[in-house]
Amino acid sequence: SGPYERWKKAADDMLWQQKRAMQKIDGPVHVVLTVEDKGRIDADNCGKCVLDFCVRHEIIADDRREIVRKLTIQFGDVQGCQVEVTAA
Repeated sequence: SGPYERWKKAADDMLWQQKRAMQKIDGPVHVVLTVEDKGRIDADNCGKCVLDFCVRHEIIADDRREIVRKLTIQFGDVQGCQVEVTAA
């Protein structure tokens, strides 16, 4: 959809600004997604697109259950969203 495509473009742009600080994690991970606490977004709609983004940019190896061992989606005081990926 149009909004999703715009989100992907904006997310790609933000990632390129941070690229030097990132490392790929090959094994199991825990992912914490903090979403801006405004608007009408549902928490369950956020996880898939963020995990797909992380796989597409090789931040994580895959989004299978063997790799993503824990996914936390929360609302918080951030602009847009913040994603933290740590080795499990």
